[in-house]
Amino acid sequence: MKKLLKYPLIPAFWGFVGLFMLLDVLLPGATYSEIENRQLASMPKLTLSSLMSNSFTGQFEVYLNDHFLLRDGWITLKSMSESALLKTENNGIVYGAEGSMFEKHRPSLTQYYTRNIQRIADFVAAHPQRRITLAIAPGAEVVQTDRLPAGMPVYDELTAINQAYSAIEAAGGQTIDVYSALYAHREEYIYFRTDHHWTARAARIFAESFLAAAGRPIPDFDKIEIKSLSSFLGTHYNKAKSWNARPDHIDYYEVPLSSVHVAGEPKPAYYDAAQFDTRDKYAAFLWGNAGITVLRRTEQPESRLLIIKDSYANILAPLLTQSYDEVVLIDLRALTTHLSDYLAGEDFDDILILYSFRSLGSDNNIAKLNY
Repeated sequence: MKKLLKYPLIPAFWGFVGLFMLLDVLLPGATYSEIENRQLASMPKLTLSSLMSNSFTGQFEVYLNDHFLLRDGWITLKSMSESALLKTENNGIVYGAEGSMFEKHRPSLTQYYTRNIQRIADFVAAHPQRRITLAIAPGAEVVQTDRLPAGMPVYDELTAINQAYSAIEAAGGQTIDVYSALYAHREEYIYFRTDHHWTARAARIFAESFLAAAGRPIPDFDKIEIKSLSSFLGTHYNKAKSWNARPDHIDYYEVPLSSVHVAGEPKPAYYDAAQFDTRDKYAAFLWGNAGITVLRRTEQPESRLLIIKDSYANILAPLLTQSYDEVVLIDLRALTTHLSDYLAGEDFDDILILYSFRSLGSDNNIAKLNY
């Protein structure tokens, strides 16, 4: 006891650690990190086999890392302190020219890529009567290379995309060269500086390329009203917390629609205007990522498009309604029914599978394509 009284910081330190550990376990944890824009790990199930194989320990460590007390506050404090030290990289985000931010490659971003391409190829081969197109959107670091900081390593996305396209075409599917379409406009505002998504300008460029390849009429998008939101700081900023970040603006098209249904519920527009006042403004489009979303230009659709997608499609889909009477979007991450059951009773002129390269590499839900 005398020794403890002589060195009071020792019991205080371990008491602090023990208290936080106890609270981490007992308090209900969040399921989603708004700062990182991702789902957090869930509590692993403790079984004798998982304990003996040591798999529980690793899963529990991941859970604790995702749920320690005041987690978002600690992340913010770390990010702001490192920005104050004028570091050129923070939390895996690298600062580039013109205020651009880029996410460094890490193995987890491509861990499912090869497997997912095979799953898509299997899906295409299983539906030879349907016209299916795969489109993979490369990251900003591949298209806007002139903004990269010197020495930043860049994953060879283009080789991986070309290999994927070869597999899909061999299975009987179609592909879209998204990279070439965007690279021709690389000097334009096609990616957000502080976020991982593409902008409405990039979505329009892709829409025109896809519609031309599908043999569909290309609308005069210049006749559609464009609205704009200012002061948008996206997912890259939320991780890096750069003190001198240049906020983005979000443009979006006010397309005329007859109806919008999100997870079976009618909505007044394809975007949630209330979300524009929150941190994650991009989540307003399509009201987030529902399992099934239906956009209709007319209530008696004659032409229909199905998009199997990640969030890159959220700002794109309304544009495609100007060439298709109905656009149905399926997000496999939130889909609660079997895709095969849904497709059995539905006819579509085209099926578009659209993912960003990093989503295609890190999303394990693409297995649901073949359920």
